[in-house]
Amino acid sequence: MPEVSIILVNWNANRYLVNCVRSLLGDATSPEIEIILVDNGSTDGGPEAIEALFPSVKVIRNGQNLGFAKANNVGIRASSGRYVCLVNTDVEVKEGCLRDLVAYMDAEPKVGVTGPQLLNGDSTIQMTCGRYPTRRSLLIDALALQPLFPNAASKMFWEWGHDSTRRVPMVCGAFFMVRREAMDKVGLLDEGFFFYGEECDWCKRFWEADWEVAFYTGAQAYHFQAGSSTMSPIRFEVEFERSRLYYWRKHYGLLGRAYSFGVILLHHVLRFAGRSVGLIAFPGRRKEMKQKFKASAACIGYLFGVWRPA
Repeated sequence: MPEVSIILVNWNANRYLVNCVRSLLGDATSPEIEIILVDNGSTDGGPEAIEALFPSVKVIRNGQNLGFAKANNVGIRASSGRYVCLVNTDVEVKEGCLRDLVAYMDAEPKVGVTGPQLLNGDSTIQMTCGRYPTRRSLLIDALALQPLFPNAASKMFWEWGHDSTRRVPMVCGAFFMVRREAMDKVGLLDEGFFFYGEECDWCKRFWEADWEVAFYTGAQAYHFQAGSSTMSPIRFEVEFERSRLYYWRKHYGLLGRAYSFGVILLHHVLRFAGRSVGLIAFPGRRKEMKQKFKASAACIGYLFGVWRPA
């Protein structure tokens, strides 16, 4: 039985996937691991490359894009490790990362989920821990009032440098380790989330089941923030809004969903108007403005049921 099962969900991210797997398998300090690659219908040769280069990796082909939560659950069900790591394909671990995460979890039996310190490519620290969304934060974001309320506006802990170990409401879904004993009690990821929001929901459920969520600076990995979502930005912006509506309906009922629907609609109406002006006022940024204009239009269309993600 491996100590750690690592689940990689892939959708046309071959340019990062090989380096991710190489970093995981190349760490001589790592505990015994198994790597399970769950592919969501990629067409860029990623699964084939992994099978050729790393025959120890178990590859599961879904044949279609099942989304992040459902595909991770496929991998989790096929895993057997005492700990399970969900790792994005645009991540590369530093030496000792998995070893140190396991040691921390072994020393903290109440912790059900731990996220390591994630770094940008230039080794600066990413802000990866956050709060649960609130009515206030949703409205401040919609009205673009973040400069006036920097801490209340964002679910991220911008006022904390992410340079110390601490308990947090939630950790970023790009990389976290889960205790199987806790997961067996809490349940798997909610497959109602296609992409985005699933880690916030999962961490909330762990806390509600009396398991703690922690951020641990003793383990580090690089996160290049250039995964699958960058290849289809409009689709994923709509998925982000769909996940937000689902989260509010799940945790706050019909009134919560109604409130979030209204505020999200306001958010995109304001940005649609602003980006319409931007197309005329900033000709040098026309390409960027056009992309953002299309994204806002797609989100408004989704809210009124006239646009659906493919």
